[in-house]
Amino acid sequence: MAKENTIPNTSTLATLPIKDVQKREEYVRLVVANFYASKLDLRQAVVRIGVQGEGDKPHYKIEYPESTIDSFGEKKSAATFKIYHGANHEEMTAFTISQLKPENWSANTMSFQETSEFLGVLRKSR
Repeated sequence: MAKENTIPNTSTLATLPIKDVQKREEYVRLVVANFYASKLDLRQAVVRIGVQGEGDKPHYKIEYPESTIDSFGEKKSAATFKIYHGANHEEMTAFTISQLKPENWSANTMSFQETSEFLGVLRKSR
């Protein structure tokens, strides 16, 4: 029998059930750092969280939305992505097909700007 997810499919970084404010802030801070490290266009890239775990340190995927145009007029797609391990925030480079299935990822995303603003909210709440 498959384990039921504890992370709703509609979740984003802002709705994760991380109760410890300092851990939540550090998790989001490292996501923001990986946005920069991804070298993807920060105006267009979004972050999507994995929904297969407990919710305290989910893997996440920084990707381009379905269809965007970059600053050079080139079309990008969701096939451009980088997946990061939720516990250590290191890029994962080897995947199984099951890890890439859409049902393993949240339906909702957050932009770089939304994620950065959420980090600011977390910092103010301390």
